[in-house]
Amino acid sequence: TTEAGPDVALGADLSDTATVTGLVSPLGSSVDFALYGPDDTTCAGTPIFEVNVPLAAADTMATSPTFTTTAAGTHSWIATYNGDDNNEAIAGECGDPAETVEVLASTPTITTQASAGVTTNGGVIFDTATVTGRILPQPGASIDFRLYGPGDETCERLPVFESLAVSYPVDGGSVRSATFTPTVAGTYRWVATYSGDGNNVSVAGE
Repeated sequence: TTEAGPDVALGADLSDTATVTGLVSPLGSSVDFALYGPDDTTCAGTPIFEVNVPLAAADTMATSPTFTTTAAGTHSWIATYNGDDNNEAIAGECGDPAETVEVLASTPTITTQASAGVTTNGGVIFDTATVTGRILPQPGASIDFRLYGPGDETCERLPVFESLAVSYPVDGGSVRSATFTPTVAGTYRWVATYSGDGNNVSVAGE
C-alpha cells in the first residue's frame, strides 16, 4: 500500500511512502520510487524522479526522499517492492488515487496604471501592466489590453480599442499597451488580462 499525500502548490515537495505487508521470512530488499508527470497519465514516459530505498528485513515501510516540484499538473508515483528469495516483487499501478498528486498552478496578481488624462485634440492614452507572484514562469505569456469608452462603466460593451498579445517577459516587469487617440470626451477604462502559462493561471484586472 502506498500514500503520496495531498495536492500541493507549485514549488512544494512531494514524497511517497510504501508499506509492504504479507512478507514471509523477509531477508531484506528495497523499494523503487518512480515519479511521473506532469500529465503523464499512463506513466509511459521517463520518470522525472527515481530513487531506490533499502528495506531492512525487520522493516515494512519505506519513504522516498522529497522531490521539489517544478511544473504544475498531475503527478503519479509508482512504488515497486523488489522482493527477495522468499517474497516476490510487486509494484503499484499508475493512476492509483493514493499515488496521484495534483501540483496546483500559481495565481499571480496583475496591477495596472493608466496614463494621465488628455484632451481630444491629438492626445494619446495607454495602459501599463505588471504581473507579480508568478512561480517558475514559462515563456510565451502575454497581456491583452482592452479599452472601454465613455459611458461604459461596467466594461460590458465592445472595446473601443484593443492592444492584444503584448509579450510578457519571463523575468517580469512592466509592459505597455499600444497608444490610442481618443476623439470623444469622457472617462475611458482599461482592462488588462494576463494570459497565464503552464505554471501560472490567467488573471485579469477589474
